[in-house]
Amino acid sequence: MPRRDLGLSLHVRIIAVLSAVLGGGAILLGLAAWQSTTLAAQQAYDRLLAGGTIQIAENVYVQGNVVTVDPPVAAISTLAAYDMVFYKVIDPRGVVVAGYEDLTSLANSEAIRRGVVIEDGQYQGRKVRIATLAKQIEHASPGSWATIVVAQTVNARGALARDLATKAFLVIGAMSVLALLAVGFAVRFALKPLAQIEQEITRRRPEDLRPIQARPPLEIPAALSRCRTG
Repeated sequence: MPRRDLGLSLHVRIIAVLSAVLGGGAILLGLAAWQSTTLAAQQAYDRLLAGGTIQIAENVYVQGNVVTVDPPVAAISTLAAYDMVFYKVIDPRGVVVAGYEDLTSLANSEAIRRGVVIEDGQYQGRKVRIATLAKQIEHASPGSWATIVVAQTVNARGALARDLATKAFLVIGAMSVLALLAVGFAVRFALKPLAQIEQEITRRRPEDLRPIQARPPLEIPAALSRCRTG
């Protein structure tokens, strides 16, 4: 088919429109997949971080009127297996009894008494997620709370999000290609009666005025009848 006639081809027009629709849908699905995989990775690692923070809090106790901590090696090792981990424990007086003194948290003091609060932050030039929890010290004066702060870098969760998103993109891409192939086959099958009519007309001599034997699609006679009545 000459290139100038491609724009007049029903087959080309239909395939072009459906390709644009499928392409736009694939892009939207890709963006949705990226957001959902990022959120899933964030939630998974946040649960792990919150669990580690709770385990550290459970090992904070009073010994000789002094708040001390026995860091759970298993919890810290689990967190450190994926990223760098930093923590500190502050006694009710505001004194750091363990960990990194310059590790800070902006979590609300009332909120951390109700449960673990997780926020984004920066530490030692690295992007981190910071979990903060307050624990009431039973053997200290009433209303005494120790604060536990745990920070974890975000490299592993980013890698997990990219891995999940890549797999989702491959599935979306494969489904889009299959859908486009199916559409191409369906369009060719739907336009087959018009191709048969074209072939019959092409084989005839100019003086052959017999009726066309190939049956046109139902839509064509209906359109012609409407044109005649109009």
